[in-house]
Amino acid sequence: MIKFVPILLLIGCAPIAPPAIYDHPFSGELLIKRVSGDEANRMCNAYVISRTGSVAGCSYSMGNRCVVIISTDSLYDKEAVLRHEIAHCNGWPADHRR
Repeated sequence: MIKFVPILLLIGCAPIAPPAIYDHPFSGELLIKRVSGDEANRMCNAYVISRTGSVAGCSYSMGNRCVVIISTDSLYDKEAVLRHEIAHCNGWPADHRR
């Protein structure tokens, strides 16, 4: 089963810091793709349609593998987006519950 989690680009908001339980390196195979904003929108929106039409990043996992896509055009701190997405790889739900 593939789990897909986007970070929607919302003006005035920053990527939410993950809870400590999910905030650690991913223990499986991790592939990080840094792509243009247009490419991130295409890759991420293949699974979800955002309200704004753009994303800062997204991730999807399949067992012990996780792919993280980061938009190089996003105004967000890329490391914060990566941290957020890796937390999703570690099982943090898409609704960002604590």
